[in-house]
Amino acid sequence: MATSVKSSFNHAKDKVFNSCLSSIATLGYSISNSQKDSGIISFETGRSMFTWKGQKLTCTIIEMEPNKTDLIISGVSAGVQLTDWGEAEKIANKVVGQIRSTLN
Repeated sequence: MATSVKSSFNHAKDKVFNSCLSSIATLGYSISNSQKDSGIISFETGRSMFTWKGQKLTCTIIEMEPNKTDLIISGVSAGVQLTDWGEAEKIANKVVGQIRSTLN
């Protein structure tokens, strides 16, 4: 099941993008693709007690107006799984928390 978490920041798109990249790396996740112009960052987590193959997540960073940026993180399990334990949402919230702490 796909999960989405949305958050808004009172910072420029580039600053949020760079903070998102560093936050993902700080949390130990693997960035598989990043496109600064389009504001897209894809990353993956490793195996956990909730999933055998980890999670695949995408950050979409959208400039709403100068110094106002929205971030949407969506994710799904990387493999077939019978039960959704809410892991993608937990990871997305962790990334948002890390971004907030780096921007403050």
